[in-house]
Amino acid sequence: MNDDKVSTVEEPITSYNKSYTYSDYLKFEFDHMVELIRGKIFKMTPAPSSFHQEISTALIGRFFQFLKNKSCN
Repeated sequence: MNDDKVSTVEEPITSYNKSYTYSDYLKFEFDHMVELIRGKIFKMTPAPSSFHQEISTALIGRFFQFLKNKSCN
């Protein structure tokens, strides 16, 4: 894992105050993923890395095995 590398995303040039439609969304040409919620643009957070997903899956598996057949009162 490289902690020296910091990923940054520039703000879109498009105005956040304007309301957009799905037709507008299809024309967007950003260098990063955005989503449209109720007409407003939001930057999407990047997906977790494969390493992060492997660790979280391993932890969930351990918790599942520990709690299996136990009451959680």
